[in-house]
Amino acid sequence: ATGITVLQVAANPYVALLGPARTSSSRLTLAQALNSFGTFLAPFFGGMLILSAVVKTPEELAAMPAADQLAYQAQQARFQPTEKRTIKQLVLADQSAADALVKKIAAGTSIDAAAKAAGLEASTISDVTKADYLKQTSADLANAAFAGKQGTVIGPIKTPFGWTVARIEKITQVPGQTLAQAHDTLAKEITAQNLNDLLGKLHDKMDDALTGGATFDEVVADQKLQAQQIGPVTAAGVDPTNPASKPDPQLSQVIASGFDAQPGDSPELVQIGQDGSFAIAALGKIVPAAPQPLAKIRNAVSSDFALDRAAQAAHKAATAIVDAVNKGQSMREAFAAAKLPLPPIEPVHATRAQLAANPQGAPPPLALMFSTPAKTAKVLEAPQNAGWLIVYTDTIQHGDASGKPNVVQATRTDLGNFVGREYTEEFATAVRQSVGVKKNDAAIAQVRSQLLGSGADAQP
Repeated sequence: ATGITVLQVAANPYVALLGPARTSSSRLTLAQALNSFGTFLAPFFGGMLILSAVVKTPEELAAMPAADQLAYQAQQARFQPTEKRTIKQLVLADQSAADALVKKIAAGTSIDAAAKAAGLEASTISDVTKADYLKQTSADLANAAFAGKQGTVIGPIKTPFGWTVARIEKITQVPGQTLAQAHDTLAKEITAQNLNDLLGKLHDKMDDALTGGATFDEVVADQKLQAQQIGPVTAAGVDPTNPASKPDPQLSQVIASGFDAQPGDSPELVQIGQDGSFAIAALGKIVPAAPQPLAKIRNAVSSDFALDRAAQAAHKAATAIVDAVNKGQSMREAFAAAKLPLPPIEPVHATRAQLAANPQGAPPPLALMFSTPAKTAKVLEAPQNAGWLIVYTDTIQHGDASGKPNVVQATRTDLGNFVGREYTEEFATAVRQSVGVKKNDAAIAQVRSQLLGSGADAQP
């Protein structure tokens, strides 16, 4: 800064003496303009030298100024090659149980199956670095987990919560990046940081104005913003005149602020995004809850009424068929006696193994069939108000799993899952009883109603 000052103090008189005195001011103005232009261009050319995309050698780093070395090394360390691992682990209370578990896994049992057989469940930590994993467990376990090969079983090792048994599921090598490769990431982060800083300054300025008594319109006009009216809407953000409308998730906090406000309240700054974005919100008006005029909803009411009558008639017909079948009449005879345009009977053959193999669960009709005695019919409501289903169990063939060890093992695994959950529920119940927890059903129902918006009395 001193050098620049000396240069300008010496240069200004020199420029004034280069020509006629009457044009000296013009020469000084031109010199200052070129000075400013140089100030504008210097960062671009300087950045090309300082922020070079080429990874520098140790010799080149040593030749750089100390400040440049620190900045470059900070960026280089961030984008160094890293190793991430996916680890599946299980914590047991005592060492003997942990040793027994390790023997089972060594004999070929998966860690999940061994855990379920013990009434426990293994947890998975995905794509974790050694530094992050060290924050969650002991140094011994972290060192062992990042020293073994993929598939290695580790432990039992003593950790703060007990004896841990772990298995290395996956090893991922993340390659390093040069500054050129990391440019887009850094540019986004810098842009986001700049935006966050700008929003923070704007938020503080608007907050000061509101604290000083400024109105909604005054703040909007001062900041040259475009006001937007929302509503009327319910507390859930739905247009009451259009039940099929969907709420805008970005406006959920603004709507919540509106329902918390009272007439005459000052405007409020409401955060609407994780990036620091916010909105200034003020209550417009409150529309008391009231039924819509019949003329406006006549078509919807007529349609709902017709559908309800049809559903009642269908349920009555299905119940009559079920009663006739359970009294000894065949399904075909009962269908024919109903004298209705019914769909044809669909025979279904299934096993419990097929139901259990479905990852989405058994369809309700099949689940009902397997809980219905032979030669018995039951009524089941079809999904999406599509009518009623009649489920009739004709024949039950009892299976024999003694010759199917895989079925027995799968059943044991399922029972292990239920036992583990049962232990958890019993433990939670014992804790509640010991502490003396009391449940206020009325308060819970009120909070649930407020969260769902079903109990809202007004719509801003």
